[in-house]
Amino acid sequence: MPLKASTALVRDVLGFVKMPDSLRGALLSFSFPRLDLEHGLVDVALQLAKLCKDRLPECKAFEVEWLQTGILVTEMNIFPGGRIFWTLSRINHSCAPNCVFTNSPGRWGLRTLRPIAKGEELTISYLGEELLLPTSQRKWLLWRSKCFVCQCLRCTSTEDPLRDRACACLGRAPRKWHVVNKPAVWQRADPSTKSRAVALLKEGTEFDSTGELRSTAEGLWVQIEECETNAQHSGWVLVDGAALGLGRLVEPSEGKLPLPPSHAGIIPGELRNRFQKRALGSRLGASANWYDQYKLESHVLPAASAAARWRQNSGDDQDPGSEVGLPAGWARLQGERWCCSCGASTGAMAAEKELSEVAQRVYALSLPDQKRASNAGVRGLALPEESFVLSALRLADDAGSLFGRRHWIWQWGLLFAVDLDLSLVRYTYMQWDAALASETAGMLLEVWDWLTSLGLSQEPSLFLHSRGQRLAKEMEGVTPTGSAKERFRELQVELRRRLEASTPSVSLLPPREFIPGTLFIAH
Repeated sequence: MPLKASTALVRDVLGFVKMPDSLRGALLSFSFPRLDLEHGLVDVALQLAKLCKDRLPECKAFEVEWLQTGILVTEMNIFPGGRIFWTLSRINHSCAPNCVFTNSPGRWGLRTLRPIAKGEELTISYLGEELLLPTSQRKWLLWRSKCFVCQCLRCTSTEDPLRDRACACLGRAPRKWHVVNKPAVWQRADPSTKSRAVALLKEGTEFDSTGELRSTAEGLWVQIEECETNAQHSGWVLVDGAALGLGRLVEPSEGKLPLPPSHAGIIPGELRNRFQKRALGSRLGASANWYDQYKLESHVLPAASAAARWRQNSGDDQDPGSEVGLPAGWARLQGERWCCSCGASTGAMAAEKELSEVAQRVYALSLPDQKRASNAGVRGLALPEESFVLSALRLADDAGSLFGRRHWIWQWGLLFAVDLDLSLVRYTYMQWDAALASETAGMLLEVWDWLTSLGLSQEPSLFLHSRGQRLAKEMEGVTPTGSAKERFRELQVELRRRLEASTPSVSLLPPREFIPGTLFIAH
């Protein structure tokens, strides 16, 4: 049976046996797993040690246990670039680190990520982008690569905000309403002022809603279920007539109106179609079958719940039992079910596990296993298949429809779409216009808000500043007109404000450079 071991492990063996005895002895003072630990890496190190002793002249004078130890101690303590440091390699891991290792040419050291108190332990992360994965996946990655079970504050918390799910109660209209406009408002058969009038509801009239809301160019409409002056059980009333030169027409008698989405005009279900329309000219593209979509249908949220905003505002209701602020209407995982403060409890664990395993691989910053451009000036640009890009965007759409906009897969999908937009404009015929730039800025700001809400030790700019700077510069060359002007300026000002308020020392999540290979060939 062939031994599956990387060339890096062979390098570890040869480096260990060739170093002076004094250094070899010093290296054994570093951390490494027990040789009898039941772990795949420990077993691979043992098999490779036996093979090296048998096949390599440099290793014949060493016992197998020494060679196995050399592999493990090197692999557990090595830094990028193949170096082990006397002090830096002893720094412990945390999923909420206060430092980061930097390796500028000729200079290696630590940079702090936040102010550190006197006597506080210095920690780094042995993970990269995986810091923004859920607890279960981070712990599995650390066990697989470093042979330990993480016990940091994030990993021992009883809550994991990266897996929050929207509840069906979110995005729904309050049940009880009353008319506040003088002298009355029209109840319409459909959500449009051009629709047939069903009844005239006088000021003070009370009615029950179905919970359904509909947004149109005229404003927000609420669907009526029952009304004391009307036996009609189907109809719509305009909530706010601002777009028509009127004020508030009806108000909830209890509860609050759902807030509109924050910053982003893109909601679950739109990412794939948006790319297909803008970049492919609505050309139908094939998708990869990474999972069974039909099995997900029974867990899909109501559209209003999936699209509802998640950002916490001062004054919003909040679940008082959560460690990390959780707005009312959102469910946090407890055991095998998501539990909301409204009393609802739902489960979709198998679906989440399947999508999470796919997302961890698909959204990796390195875009593994993808073709690369070899042309001068764009060498290294990733050129995935069209089907890969379409499927990655559909994955985010599906996750958003299943779990809502606070879930990590939707947020990683937004970041994937932001990187794709930036790359398409740089490497293809596409150009910025006010609508495209507004959509991209809205997605970036939503991810920024999400990172802020997680309560991480790192400020969001450490992950997003380089993207924000690049997008802000691109937006300076766009001249918005018409109805898009106001929203464009609002997003542009907000992006600039955040960039000016942050001065990150490092970039923890550099942008990906990639476009579908078909578009690169056409360009």
